[in-house]
Amino acid sequence: MKSIYLWLFVFSGYLYAGEFLEFGDKQFASQKSHKSNWTVNTGLQYFQFPQSLPEFNGQHDRTRKGDLSDVYGIQIGIGREFYLGAGFSTSILVGGSYARSIAREIGKAAQDIDLDVANVRMDTAVSTYDISLAFNYLIETKGVDYQPFVEISSGLGTARVEKEYTRKALPTEVNG
Repeated sequence: MKSIYLWLFVFSGYLYAGEFLEFGDKQFASQKSHKSNWTVNTGLQYFQFPQSLPEFNGQHDRTRKGDLSDVYGIQIGIGREFYLGAGFSTSILVGGSYARSIAREIGKAAQDIDLDVANVRMDTAVSTYDISLAFNYLIETKGVDYQPFVEISSGLGTARVEKEYTRKALPTEVNG
């Protein structure tokens, strides 16, 4: 009995493999590519943003020229592709992104003493807005379709990098 279950478990996927990812009509993709379509782009992003802060060498933190901040964010864009005929189309897309990271570090007096003597807070935020216009040509082959394009884009953005370093004086320190 166990061998029958094992056989069904192993070969059940093989029995239906001929229909795997077969969504119907073989002309479905070409019918959709010859019409104007809405386009939505979404995604997650990670990049390293240059800090561009003045050099600083504190007892529990250091800033050097060329330091980078790790920034995580989201992006979204919406647009429309207009089919012109004979494989040609044009598309316009408006999008934006927002990324922000906050990092905190606490400097201890010593490894064996649980006393906070320094706080470092690093806040990096980047937002962008862009618009793009593309001219496309669809090359249809039997197996794969290709769509080379020429695109022009313009955008603007803002960035903010803040670093706050505070050191607390110890009760027994002089000129802390």
